[in-house]
Amino acid sequence: MTKEFIEQNLYNVESLNKLEKETQAKVSFVKEHALSKEEYENISTEKAKMYSIQKKREFSDEEVEQFLSFLEKIEHATIFVETILEARRVMGLLKFNSHDIINTLAHENAHGNKADELKGEHVGYNFLLHKEANGNLIIEPSAKSEIPKGLNEEQKKLFLSRTLWAPHDYGNKISDADIEDIRKLYNKE
Repeated sequence: MTKEFIEQNLYNVESLNKLEKETQAKVSFVKEHALSKEEYENISTEKAKMYSIQKKREFSDEEVEQFLSFLEKIEHATIFVETILEARRVMGLLKFNSHDIINTLAHENAHGNKADELKGEHVGYNFLLHKEANGNLIIEPSAKSEIPKGLNEEQKKLFLSRTLWAPHDYGNKISDADIEDIRKLYNKE
């Protein structure tokens, strides 16, 4: 073995160890900041209000402040990772079984692949944590994508609905949450 080969492999091991520690720290932090059932329900209501207002007009300064406070709570209760390997590791740390890991990655990756196919950008994976009334942890995985620039409102809706429907296109089951999000997209309220 050459000195260069050994140094490269030591660098890789150090990088992987650093990534593992960062991932474990993210998971621990978010577990501590998981939303309570009440917070989750309140935030869901606020999100619906935000989308409704956003369809009609610009936000007022007061609304911006209000929405920023609930977005901060969501951020503290969400693990974000960029790669499928990191997503896999997060799910392992969150005690997903191997069957659920495979199905969840296939489902969420379908959303991301469709976003890329439609000239958007799949930027990573989110895992939102909240608790049931009895304290059990609920984990909501999602693919995070960016909408292509320059689309009008109808084109944005089409992009979003096609990315939401993507698991079905790839032979997987579309989730109830995806169906609900598609309904919300086309709800005129």
